[in-house]
Amino acid sequence: MLWRRTRAEFERKKGEGNTRAMRAVVTSGEVPGILAFLGDIPIAGALGSATRPIMRCEIKSGTRKMTSVGR
Repeated sequence: MLWRRTRAEFERKKGEGNTRAMRAVVTSGEVPGILAFLGDIPIAGALGSATRPIMRCEIKSGTRKMTSVGR
């Protein structure tokens, strides 16, 4: 939740308060981030913020297409 709150608010709600807030984001259907896997092994990840959507990059035939995910 650090990227969604001020440092002071994050520290004040450290632990269960931040856990509840993230759970609310996930259960709302919002996409909070993405993970990349190599087989069954997670190898990379990215977090979205409340002000910027998660972006997906598709690479096909040498061209790139960026699209917003979850907003």
